[in-house]
Amino acid sequence: MPALLIGWELGGGGGHIHRLVPIIGRYLERGWTIVAALRLRHAAQDLFAETFGASLADGRLKVVQAPIFLHRSRGPIDASSLAELFAHIGFAESELWMPVVSAWERLIALHRPDAILSDMAPSLNLAASGRLPVVVIGNGWTIPPATYGTALFPDAADPGSANVAAVRVAETAFRVTGGRYVSSRFSDLLRGKANMVCTLEAFDPYVTHRQEPYFWPFEIAAAGKEAKTRERGFIYLSQKHPALPAVLAAVAAGDLEFDAYLDGFEATCRNLRVAPQPLDLSRTLPASLFAIHHGGLGTAMECWVNRVPQLVLPLDTEKLIIGRGVTKARAGGMLRPDVQHEELTVMIEQMMRLSVDDPDCASMATNCSEESLNELCRLTE
Repeated sequence: MPALLIGWELGGGGGHIHRLVPIIGRYLERGWTIVAALRLRHAAQDLFAETFGASLADGRLKVVQAPIFLHRSRGPIDASSLAELFAHIGFAESELWMPVVSAWERLIALHRPDAILSDMAPSLNLAASGRLPVVVIGNGWTIPPATYGTALFPDAADPGSANVAAVRVAETAFRVTGGRYVSSRFSDLLRGKANMVCTLEAFDPYVTHRQEPYFWPFEIAAAGKEAKTRERGFIYLSQKHPALPAVLAAVAAGDLEFDAYLDGFEATCRNLRVAPQPLDLSRTLPASLFAIHHGGLGTAMECWVNRVPQLVLPLDTEKLIIGRGVTKARAGGMLRPDVQHEELTVMIEQMMRLSVDDPDCASMATNCSEESLNELCRLTE
């Protein structure tokens, strides 16, 4: 049986895990054995147990801990590019990066995969460089265009510092691999033999530089069966999100009832129903009048497919891109994370009157999620 090694190294969102469910299912159907080396191993194990229990039991699917940086970076950074961000968290220091790359090399030697699938796993890309072909999956944020070497953020104020950081990371990659990796472009570190950029153009920060095709995200299925009436709001925010107190105050001031997942936060409000676990968006959103969320790509796409107006409260550059895409497409709005509840109340009233009519997006989900899986299998077989 052919063997697949899947790696996920960076990023804290559960979207990386959910993205793998249809992928793993397809490869198991085709007779592959799979080792998934993932950043959040236990969360993945719990999710996969529900769907792939038999494959976990017979060893066709194994979930192991992904090699990751164990040190803490020195405080926050006002980065203008991915290259600067990577340099800040350790990718420009050989003594920090080499143990991570070496651990990936040991995983490759142990499991001897026929193909490697990488989701935001630059150290895995480096470990496989010159040895095995790598297929990279991700969104526009995690796969910069090859022609955009420093992965400069939109609205960046200091392109010069991005170039310096890109050179430092490239030089460190050369040293860590003993000269196997020779590219001077930072973007190549996040790219493979083949790359699948799974997003809509509206959510790609590098859309003006992109020369490769877009694919539909594997994890976003067709729209769920729409409820006869949409009569509840939906909230998805971290309990540490600075806008959460204002959101809860705005909810309490109105009469509309809400479903919410607040990352473990137990809010008490007469018209708020908080779930202890993440909600199934394919079931929740078809009955939702509108959604308030932090700007995660998966949530934004699910809202769009189900034609649910969305209010985005972004905390970082990536989420800001999502919010801009939602606003530009007239699929909702965006507010600052320090918004006051009075302003939120006004925006909620506007969201309740907004209609999102984009049937093309829903039909794309029906057809293209299957096409994305077929293309991925073609690239690795």
